[in-house]
Amino acid sequence: MKKFLQALGLAVLIIIGSCATCVGVAWHFTNGASLGADGFLALLGTAHSHEAYQGATAAFRARETEAAFTARMKSLGLEQFQKSSWLSRNVENDHGEVSGQATLRDGRAVPLQMKLERDHGLWRVDAIDSPKGDSL
Repeated sequence: MKKFLQALGLAVLIIIGSCATCVGVAWHFTNGASLGADGFLALLGTAHSHEAYQGATAAFRARETEAAFTARMKSLGLEQFQKSSWLSRNVENDHGEVSGQATLRDGRAVPLQMKLERDHGLWRVDAIDSPKGDSL
């Protein structure tokens, strides 16, 4: 009975270790997209909307002028960005998507979904969907 319990304990440890490894691998491969989104939002939160806009994909910039972008980010409150919490991250080849929320300095939470594309090793924002139905 003692050997059975030892074998069972070992099997449980192997299963837990395998699950932890899978989670770690998934986190590693999706981390770049979330870091790209965080960097973009951090620029907005530190009054660098021009740099955020210029760092977005060319397709993003073709869909929206910088003035419209700045006004839309301000209307969402993202110039007050403090931190993010991504509940979902997905990466497939050079395309990524993160969904979660941005917390503003006044404590408000703004739900966001962002699409990103990897361009020459950098993750660039290609679309932002807000809870108000604004998207680009």
